Amino acid sequence: MKRIFMRGVGRILILTCGMMVLISTVLFSPGCKKTESTPPLSEEEATAIPKLKEAVDLQLVEDGFVSPIGVVPIPDNSGRLVVIDQIGRLWVLDASGNKMATPFIDLTSRMITLNPGFDERGLLGVAFHPDYASNGRLFIYYNAPPRAGGPTPTTTWNNLARFSEFRISSDPNVVDMRSERVFLEIDD
Repeated sequence: MKRIFMRGVGRILILTCGMMVLISTVLFSPGCKKTESTPPLSEEEATAIPKLKEAVDLQLVEDGFVSPIGVVPIPDNSGRLVVIDQIGRLWVLDASGNKMATPFIDLTSRMITLNPGFDERGLLGVAFHPDYASNGRLFIYYNAPPRAGGPTPTTTWNNLARFSEFRISSDPNVVDMRSERVFLEIDD
């Protein structure tokens, strides 16, 4: 009997505390009501807005990418950039912003097949070695097909996160695909 009584008292206390929180929230918080008007802009603020619009500008540099997710400068003082296209290609933009006709690297044949509408997998990152200008080494993170024998019905992974080192070819705008050295693979 005492146990039933304590559970009943506990429920009443919890309900009472909950009601007090609800009532105090309604009474003491302004909610979505507008409580004060926005003061008019000062003359200095009013003249700063057009200047800001002039200072911030968007400009199309290049198009023709499928799913660009990043831009990384090539650290060789050439002014070139690499665009990471999630579908499996890195593209070089020269110092003038022109896209090269041939990809820097094309990993689509080594990657897992991506879902056409949306996918979190793909070619996801590139980093250049600090001495890239002299050694031509770069590191790439992409998703490969799962290992042989996996995944199983009891696993939640469906691809292999692969981290590899590559080297540039004799053409500074093309990576040597044969130079891949995998240094880390994770069931993902």
